[in-house]
Amino acid sequence: MDFSYEQGEFEGLEKIFGVESFDSSAAVQELGSVSTRQGRMLVFPNTLQHAVGSFGLVDRTKPGHRRFIVLWLVDPNDRICSTRNVPPQQHDWWAEKRLAEYNFRGLPQEIVNMVGEEVSDYPMSLKKAQELRLDLMKERTRMVEAVENQFGSFNLCEH
Repeated sequence: MDFSYEQGEFEGLEKIFGVESFDSSAAVQELGSVSTRQGRMLVFPNTLQHAVGSFGLVDRTKPGHRRFIVLWLVDPNDRICSTRNVPPQQHDWWAEKRLAEYNFRGLPQEIVNMVGEEVSDYPMSLKKAQELRLDLMKERTRMVEAVENQFGSFNLCEH
């Protein structure tokens, strides 16, 4: 889209894009809010920023929790690598399957066990995977903060 406007005439653009030109708020459009009730699913594209609101129990005398299940939806027209083509990456499964399948040519079980111990870091353990997940979440948070610091507010003034 290409819009032409005179310098200093921002009202039309403010209405079209839902932003204000001279405030110090983030340069984002507020699209509103959605209540997520039990038994419902909320789906939105990954390009949208979102914030999770506060949570409280209706009856505080009863136990309760909030749970998120994140699903990464894909376009069926875009080819992606399938789990069918990726070998197991959990160490327990991998070690059990590989050590059972591999022909150790009659080696004593002690030697087979030693081989299993030597590959204890491959593929990564559940603990290592969880650590990497936390690192990824921290990295994403830092990236969002950097983008917000860089582009958090703007001014439609052209000079």
